[in-house]
Amino acid sequence: MERPVIKRVLIANRGEIARRLIQFFKDRDIETVAVFSEPDVDQPWVEEADYAVYLNGRTVAETYLNADRVVAAAMDSAVDAIHPGYCFLADRPEFYALTDAANLFVYGAGSSLLSVAGDRLAVREAGRELGLDVVPGSDVLTNESDLVAEAVAVGFPLYVKAQHSSRARRVEALQDLPAALTSMQEEKLDGLFLERAIDRLRYVSVVVVGDDEIGSMPLGAVESSVRVRQQTWVEELGPEVVEGDLGLGLQGASVALADQLEWRGVGRVRWALSGGTAFLIGFTPRLPTGYSLTEAVHGLDLLEVQLNTINGQHLGWGHLDTQPTRQGLQLRLIHGDADGVRTEGTLSNFTLPQSEGGLLVETGLEAGLLLGPDTEPLLAKITVLAPTRQAAIVKARSALAKVEVEGVASNLEALHALLEDMAYWEGEVDLDTLPRILRGLSEGSAAAT
Repeated sequence: MERPVIKRVLIANRGEIARRLIQFFKDRDIETVAVFSEPDVDQPWVEEADYAVYLNGRTVAETYLNADRVVAAAMDSAVDAIHPGYCFLADRPEFYALTDAANLFVYGAGSSLLSVAGDRLAVREAGRELGLDVVPGSDVLTNESDLVAEAVAVGFPLYVKAQHSSRARRVEALQDLPAALTSMQEEKLDGLFLERAIDRLRYVSVVVVGDDEIGSMPLGAVESSVRVRQQTWVEELGPEVVEGDLGLGLQGASVALADQLEWRGVGRVRWALSGGTAFLIGFTPRLPTGYSLTEAVHGLDLLEVQLNTINGQHLGWGHLDTQPTRQGLQLRLIHGDADGVRTEGTLSNFTLPQSEGGLLVETGLEAGLLLGPDTEPLLAKITVLAPTRQAAIVKARSALAKVEVEGVASNLEALHALLEDMAYWEGEVDLDTLPRILRGLSEGSAAAT
């Protein structure tokens, strides 16, 4: 779609990304419209936007994930464009179909590009055509599929995934598979398939930017293994993440895949690393959640990069210009107990360090807010920069020591434990790192009682 003259834009997201986008557009003299659910009525970004529209619902499914309501809010607000941020509707085909029909410009992949880059099975096939190793998985399941045979062939544990969504359900054993499938179907997700779960391996992605002149360029490898329940708590970006020939090969393969997909904009190629082998997991066809980590390491505005590449502009970069020369580490402070349960409570004390040289602190919240199961789980992002990985960990420890969270459960204690963990300090990071830390805290708590 040809880009119109943008005078007013709707922000189809919440929390820190909503605040950042509101400021981004205000700096360009573009009016902003926020959307909000019932629990988010008092959130800061609602006040900071020029206008706000209530989405008439409480849950995320009723509001931020409801493409019909979001597009209707955009039409009612007479906006020229929508920015979906980095989650919710950012990679949903149904959202782009509605915006196309409404003749609304979207800061995102667009329908034609998303039809390939947002199709998990198409990305896997593109990887195979390039000779890349791909995580074992099934084709789309149908009524004629032999579910038991498909699951056994893939192997347990596995994930039930959707062809056009980032949603997934982990399944440990065959008897749990029907419930996982039913859960995904209830979310109205189509094209369900099975994919082997990769445990005790590293989860790494490569940030890629594609423009119309020279194609895709890599912005470095991101370590995303410190995660639980598909939620990443810590990310690292820098020359120490994947070193040597493996790192160069990973970035080269990511660029080849992005070019195969004819990618334009900002995205990520996702990999599982096992020893010296990289297995392709998929492609994230949207602004990544850790976009500000990439910005901090490279000293650029990734929102501006996204806008320029979507508009067909050449970035003027060479491949050698895009390699990170310093180490960045981003901590994500998250609302929830050890099991990820978010109960209602007032954020009575919320103290964060101040942003300064080599330290960036971002939040969409403030003390005194009522939080609960339907509010934004991300309390804050804390990003540090340093010459080396271990220097970044030391700096992150210092920043985290200044954080106070009272009134709601958070992962603050677990983040402290992670940064003090010797294996993590030595760079021994895989998908079991965070579960191991959480088990240790749980066992320590049980012993104390």
